[in-house]
Amino acid sequence: YSGWDIHKIVNINKTKQYTFYYNDKIISCKRFIKLLKNRDFVKYLSSTLASTKYHNNYLNCTLLKDKLQEPLVINLTQTYEFPEKTDYKIYQEYMNTSKQTISFLSLSERHILVVPHPVNGENDVNNYRNYRHFYGFLNSAPEDKIIDFWQKIRRITKKILLKNKDVYYITHGRDVPYLHFKIQV
Repeated sequence: YSGWDIHKIVNINKTKQYTFYYNDKIISCKRFIKLLKNRDFVKYLSSTLASTKYHNNYLNCTLLKDKLQEPLVINLTQTYEFPEKTDYKIYQEYMNTSKQTISFLSLSERHILVVPHPVNGENDVNNYRNYRHFYGFLNSAPEDKIIDFWQKIRRITKKILLKNKDVYYITHGRDVPYLHFKIQV
């Protein structure tokens, strides 16, 4: 990925912080949102985040509406609190679609959940079993599904920012054994 670079800071609490650069210029939160439309950037972002040694990890990131020009910082934290078996049945009512990525309000209505849909034969447990957390999804999902996933996140983020609200991302879901990217609203 010509021109792309990352700066990774490893913290004590099993958290890695990532900032991204293009042609030696740091990527701001605002530019990150735009770049999620770019397939090459999404591939680079995903391969970078998938290359962590933390196999059970969750992502968190904050985009403050008043500080979008500041550098983007993505945190990946290792955890062992994930269930061992993948199960998306809790989202079954939203799965009646052929879309690769679905989104809906959480039960608390405080988050929009973005969830990869197991389509195109992925109902076979061998194909989607690693979708229980972010690392597994990035390392086992088809490229088009990963790109669709990030682009859905981008569209939702833009809508929230247009309402003049901050955006908080988190992928940790101890109680649900299937990746759900939470966007706080």
